[in-house]
Amino acid sequence: MRKCVEKFETLADYLIFLNDESKPPVNPYSNNESIASVFEDVLNMMVYELYFEEHMKEEEIDVLKYVDFESIEKVKGDKAIAEIINSAFKELQEQKNQIRNRIILSNIRSKKIIARINETTH
Repeated sequence: MRKCVEKFETLADYLIFLNDESKPPVNPYSNNESIASVFEDVLNMMVYELYFEEHMKEEEIDVLKYVDFESIEKVKGDKAIAEIINSAFKELQEQKNQIRNRIILSNIRSKKIIARINETTH
């Protein structure tokens, strides 16, 4: 259970950094706000899995087992933190990334649950 909590804490730390306008850009090609929305999608899927674990596993759209982002909790310096977040962001953009692919498939495979939630929140 502690490992699961740490995954949520790490993403929360990423989002706090990305949404702080005083922090430097993480990626030269995307603004921090756009990058934050990608991590918010991951976080949403993680929360959905807490509530609909069995359904998400059956539909092969579960993501928690794939979430393993590097913690920035003890990292010193905005530049070092930005590099870690950018690395995680780039990994999420890869075609073979399981988290990315499961997020893309979630609205298709879970029309009655995930798609309906996303319709009301996006």
